[in-house]
Amino acid sequence: MKQLILLASLLILATGAFAQTSKGTLVLSGGLGLNSNKSEGTYYSDAQSTDNTVSSKRLSYSISPGIGYFIADNLAWGISTAYNFERMKPGGTPMPNSALISTKSRSLSIGTYLQKYVMLSDKIALHAKANLYYAYEQDDLESAFYGLNPITYEPEQQNSYTNTSTSKEAGLAISPGITFFPSNKIGLGASFGELGYTYKALANENNSSDSESSISTFGLNLSSSSLVFSISYYISR
Repeated sequence: MKQLILLASLLILATGAFAQTSKGTLVLSGGLGLNSNKSEGTYYSDAQSTDNTVSSKRLSYSISPGIGYFIADNLAWGISTAYNFERMKPGGTPMPNSALISTKSRSLSIGTYLQKYVMLSDKIALHAKANLYYAYEQDDLESAFYGLNPITYEPEQQNSYTNTSTSKEAGLAISPGITFFPSNKIGLGASFGELGYTYKALANENNSSDSESSISTFGLNLSSSSLVFSISYYISR
């Protein structure tokens, strides 16, 4: 009898709503990322009898705001968006018979989601999130090939290559996770793994040709890219 009472109490606790996840609560979420690094290397030029330096600078940042509303106890509906930027630029003195490559990538996505919470206590909840989204991405690449000037014995640009690729993607993804509530207003979330369907249309333009293609995938993603951390702010009625 005691075991039945304990089991019933646990079920009531798991399905009950706390202040953060009760109907009518507004939740604001977001993420911000910034990364910058520089790498350098040296090489010895026999033609110039000197050491030269080559370098690479990389900058990336992302922002991902979202807003949700609890349409029922432990069930939130919302919209989210994300913008990502990454750039890599070479520097220094290029090695003869080599290419300097610079890249730039931008992506923008918008989606709507449903997120179900199962409260384990007033501080911890499991959640499952279904996300329907659309995303656009553009990647630019510039490559310059350097040879050796026979008179000055210095690297000299001989030709260049440019390529622009774009992708339009739509998909549905389901991911599990866990949320920790250090207070009634703050939620710290983490999710790992993603089951989903994706359709992507690709277009590619370069110096010599253009191409288009499409691909659709359905599967389970358990790579490190599916690990997502988030922070949310809950505004109760």
